[in-house]
Amino acid sequence: MYNSWVDDKILSIACSCVENKSDNVYRGCSRSSEPDYTSTFNNVIRIPFIKPADESAGYVAPIPIHRRIYIGQSMGEIAAFLAAHDNNNDFIKKGCTFWSPWAREDGSLGPIYGVQWQGQLTNAIKNSKTRRAIVSAWNPEQLGDMVLPPCHFAFQLHNTDQGLRLTWFQRSCDVPVGLPYNIMFYWTLCWMIAEQLGVRPHEAVGMLSDCHVYDNQVEAVEKWRMEWLSKRDKVETQTEPTLVLHFDHIPQVDSPDQWKPLDKADIRKMYTLNNYNPTSDIKIEVTV
Repeated sequence: MYNSWVDDKILSIACSCVENKSDNVYRGCSRSSEPDYTSTFNNVIRIPFIKPADESAGYVAPIPIHRRIYIGQSMGEIAAFLAAHDNNNDFIKKGCTFWSPWAREDGSLGPIYGVQWQGQLTNAIKNSKTRRAIVSAWNPEQLGDMVLPPCHFAFQLHNTDQGLRLTWFQRSCDVPVGLPYNIMFYWTLCWMIAEQLGVRPHEAVGMLSDCHVYDNQVEAVEKWRMEWLSKRDKVETQTEPTLVLHFDHIPQVDSPDQWKPLDKADIRKMYTLNNYNPTSDIKIEVTV
């Protein structure tokens, strides 16, 4: 039985933003002279690793059921970050087009995420049982060289008796567009790191600041909410979607040279998403 708890959590944050739309207190910090979104500010979201009812391989995927998201895009972005790519053309080869709206004419993105992660990942993995297992993409000296300063700017590993917990920290959260992919990204990365450490993954936790919905996304959020309300009872009778990672096709997370040559076809061999039957394909605009 599948319960659309992921939709429920994301929509509860998004709808809270929309409800605050007429209140200037919640208009956030816009990049222009006029505010263009509403915020709920701080939220915490916990994404556990849950075995499916039949105890088959993999885990229940933390993926919305009432709005389709594309797992290949998320896996492609993970692969591009772990390869330390700094050009959008390499992201596209890996199946990720997220960065196209911000890329410069030659495709360059500047020293974003994966470039900053180099070296830090190895250090964090080696020190995963300490309180210093932190990986940061926030480099003040190079923020001006990046096409977009990191929104999810750091994460921390906690290798405990329960298993590996990954906590990510986010300064800015586009709830309807970005958050579903942020969840899949860090939940999957936690699993990959846990496999490398030889431990089980326990949960991914998001510490979210400035959660917002842009004005041009409000209508789509309402469509998503109505889809959830009208069909949530129906989907609870469906088999839950599960994700299986094929680790014989997945390099170590802290080996950029092994990730660099991989293309979309290679990345497709890394995973199987089972029983994912979203009820709709609602399009939501990206605000650049």
